[in-house]
Amino acid sequence: MASHRQPTGSNGRNTNGTFAPGNPGGSGNPHARKVAQLRTAILDCLNPEAMASIVNGLLIAAQSGDVQAAKLLLSYAVGRPPDPVNPDRLDVDEWELLKAQPTSLDRVLQEAAQGVNNPRR
Repeated sequence: MASHRQPTGSNGRNTNGTFAPGNPGGSGNPHARKVAQLRTAILDCLNPEAMASIVNGLLIAAQSGDVQAAKLLLSYAVGRPPDPVNPDRLDVDEWELLKAQPTSLDRVLQEAAQGVNNPRR
């Protein structure tokens, strides 16, 4: 059983293929530094005027019928639309909502405890 815990060979894996204790791990993403440099270069070029120009270009393209431009613009401006209602779960979802709402008696008891509409107070 001890052989399953020890690295086999130079790959740092045990006999069932998983990483063994003592495995130094991977070296990480070899492109991470390059991607970080590219993102920095892009951000250095962007200012409020450049962003306004880009958004204005998207708006003009969307108004001209470019569906992809409209989707991109709306996804950032409005957000993703909610998931559609599952008709097979509609009754269950409505029941769960009703169960989560306090009943009339619960409301009356809560108001009584708080002194709401209490003529003696």
